[in-house]
Amino acid sequence: MSELIGGNATGYVFTQLRNEIAVENVISLHYYEYAPHFCGTVESHDFWEMVYADSGNLICCAGDQEIHLSQGQAVLHPPNEIHQLLTIGKDSSACIFSFTCPELPTEMFRSHTVELSQNQKNIVGMLYQEGRAIFEGPYNCLYQAKLERRKQIPYGAEQVFRNSLENLLLLIVRDQLTPATASADAPSHGRVRNDRAIADSVVAYLNANLYRKLKMADISAAVSFSESYLQEVFQKQKKQSLIDYFNGMKIYQAKKLIGEASYTFTQIAQMLGFSSVHYFSRVFRQHVKMSPSEYEKSVKLTGLL
Repeated sequence: MSELIGGNATGYVFTQLRNEIAVENVISLHYYEYAPHFCGTVESHDFWEMVYADSGNLICCAGDQEIHLSQGQAVLHPPNEIHQLLTIGKDSSACIFSFTCPELPTEMFRSHTVELSQNQKNIVGMLYQEGRAIFEGPYNCLYQAKLERRKQIPYGAEQVFRNSLENLLLLIVRDQLTPATASADAPSHGRVRNDRAIADSVVAYLNANLYRKLKMADISAAVSFSESYLQEVFQKQKKQSLIDYFNGMKIYQAKKLIGEASYTFTQIAQMLGFSSVHYFSRVFRQHVKMSPSEYEKSVKLTGLL
């Protein structure tokens, strides 16, 4: 008779697998196609919320930070973080999941953009499809107090949903913990640089100098990387050129200033470092799809920024 090892009679030792992350509850499942210049409510709650930009451009205000999202990027709002969602221009959509997960590291995601790989994007799509098979719609309801299960749910759908969400979160956390290898033309700083961290440091510098007319040389000197390397990393991480991104930040601030109705367009252009009011108007139209005067009229008409 075989000797018992690890609780079985075959001689094999059982190895229990570790659980790093466990999703306990799901609170909401949304998919929104936003009207131009949508401005969501300011909210805070005691669970996680993941916002995935499926198309267009979004701004997630988190605390005192503005997080710009383009297609394929996401943000995870930790429990009790004050946040608000806004859209830039039109044709913007987002998939939003809310859930509880005590093991998820809060500070890792606070005010931070998450770039999803193609595999991770596929998981988001599968999550939404599985969620639709489990829960009744509508999925674009702004105030969804409780998810209602369907009468007929495919076998194992809820477990597939939970496992898929846990898998997505595990892969995202792994990416955050694994620094990206810098390209060969990056200067040596004695340690591996994380491209995401570089892009985030650039955004922080841009935000702190929003009212200046910056040149690439200024930004390069501030973060200690060459202009060509910075442009390459930023384009890869943010899916926009650095200058276009900076102009987008300026135009977002310009919209706020227009809403205050305390300045002329010429004054706003000067304050934000544009070379002329004509150039400001051209950039404004590129980002907002209307002129500053048209936008001013829409603000007065709707009362929304």
